[in-house]
Amino acid sequence: MKLVLTPPTLPGRLVRVEPLTREHAPALAAAAAEDRSSYGYTWVPEGLADAERYVRGRGSTRRAAAGWRRWCADSPTTGL
Repeated sequence: MKLVLTPPTLPGRLVRVEPLTREHAPALAAAAAEDRSSYGYTWVPEGLADAERYVRGRGSTRRAAAGWRRWCADSPTTGL
């Protein structure tokens, strides 16, 4: 029998941490398009196509062992 784990969404007071999906790619690309001077220690997608590849799981050579990627989203309760 194969055990299938579903990553949970974790709502908080200031942010919501949720599984990364294709719908997050445009926001990820926009966030990565800002000042890139602090990105020297990690791979960061460059442009929408890179962000889409990353979300699909093929964009980073240093992916997490469990394969779960997370996305911190603004909290709906704070309006941020």
